[in-house]
Amino acid sequence: MDKQTYHAPLRIMLVDDSPHDHAAFQRAFDKSDVPAHITHETNAAAALQRLVQESQSFDLLVTDYRLGGMNGLELCREVLRLDIPIALVILTGSGTEDLAVDALKIGVDDYLIKDPEQGYFTLLPVVLPEAVRRRNDRMIHKFAEEALAAGEERLHAILDAVSDGAWDWNTQTGRLYVSPRFFETLDYEPDGMAGSYWTWVDLLHPDDRDDVVARVNRHVDNGDDTFSEEFRIQSPDGQWRWVLTNAKVIERTSAGRPQRIVGIILDITEKKLAEHSRARLVRKLENKNKEIERFSQLIRRQFGPPLLSIESFAGEMAGLIDEVQELLEVVAIDPIEKNRLQTLLKTGAGSDVSHIEASVREMHRLLDGLGELIAAEQRPLRIEPVDMDALLGEVCSAMQYAVDRSGAAIRIHSLPPCRTDYDQAKQIFAHLLANAIAALDPDRPGQIVVTGAVENEDAVYCVEDNGIGIDTERQPNLFDVLPRAPEIAPQARGLGLAIISRILDRLDGRLSFESEPGRGTRFYVSLPAAETAAAQAHHERQQYPESGA
Repeated sequence: MDKQTYHAPLRIMLVDDSPHDHAAFQRAFDKSDVPAHITHETNAAAALQRLVQESQSFDLLVTDYRLGGMNGLELCREVLRLDIPIALVILTGSGTEDLAVDALKIGVDDYLIKDPEQGYFTLLPVVLPEAVRRRNDRMIHKFAEEALAAGEERLHAILDAVSDGAWDWNTQTGRLYVSPRFFETLDYEPDGMAGSYWTWVDLLHPDDRDDVVARVNRHVDNGDDTFSEEFRIQSPDGQWRWVLTNAKVIERTSAGRPQRIVGIILDITEKKLAEHSRARLVRKLENKNKEIERFSQLIRRQFGPPLLSIESFAGEMAGLIDEVQELLEVVAIDPIEKNRLQTLLKTGAGSDVSHIEASVREMHRLLDGLGELIAAEQRPLRIEPVDMDALLGEVCSAMQYAVDRSGAAIRIHSLPPCRTDYDQAKQIFAHLLANAIAALDPDRPGQIVVTGAVENEDAVYCVEDNGIGIDTERQPNLFDVLPRAPEIAPQARGLGLAIISRILDRLDGRLSFESEPGRGTRFYVSLPAAETAAAQAHHERQQYPESGA
């Protein structure tokens, strides 16, 4: 399409006392195709005062249910009582059916639970514009009744003011009035088309025409008081625009059949394109996951049995070498020949067998890591506030044997809480601590330190070791699924860092590192901070540390 139509941004008043939720709300629209201007208030009283003073500046009020003082439901009730013309949506982290019923009963347009697992953030740019459209439809019905007394001209002006165009259809004569704004939306000249029902039919997409006409006729035949339809209409340049129409019957014949129907038209092309794009992306991701799973199963089927055979054969060879060495100790043989045979067993066949066994173990680790990577991509998430002090305590307790065996000293400082999946977070830090232990330098006492701090809206944790560090040439590909170089140490699992990186992508987090060969490595894990009293207390301890010993 040579000419694109850009609509004004959705003007949203967001009332939420959580800076993290505000930031996540903003990111949801930043990543979407829906333009939005978001004004943020942290309490209901300030939001209500602003709405009273600037009622024409907002299309939509989105409020968290749990607020200090007046809650979100009470705020919506006040807005309705004051007759402020704005759509209303309530958000809650743990809603109940009773709350949803109460909200919808008083006139709230929608009710959403803040659940990332259910795609809450991706739904916002789709659901909120729909709430505004429903509000507009509600206002149209109200204004239509008021406008009947004022005549058709006033009715058409009101309908035009709350949409991308308005129409007025007399089902008996076939006359169809369409407002100039509708033609402007589709880039037609306002006076260039006949005001007829059949003009509209001719503009419909051939694939939609029969079904749409049949559905509209069915609404008329059934005597429906209101109805909505979506369809495609051709613009002058031959392109197709998606349109939503909301209609209401305002006159009926003596037999009760709809005689006059008015409605509005909304251009939803951008919304439809975004939905189609999102659906294609979901299909691609689903296909990708299936391909990865099939690949994993194929690798296990193809490599698993041969690896077991090689492992068994290597074990038998090692046993035979041991038996030959024992025979050399008891059987009389020329000393020079005996020494030569012992050397061959140790540096030749014996060394080859050890190499085979080490390679088989590495292949088993890679196969296990591949399975773990796929599981990490598909495991359901449960996002909640997490006490990181308790979580690291559990991880260290489970790894106590490895820690004792390494002789390392591990110090864990007070850590801020975050919002994440508990089990996946345990997996992240278990991998990082295992890598840190494996990377320690045997020539000096090992030290591992875990610290954390709140930075902006994130909780950032650092796992630092004084080990051998990471070679400079390995660093650019360190998080690759199939790295070009070995992991930090031979003992570390081959796909560990790739798994951590994929898990953090799902948790809206990040993984980064700093390393100096020969001196050690710092891994940084960033996760959304938890807005809790514990987080505030940790922040205050960072700013105002207690004095004394």
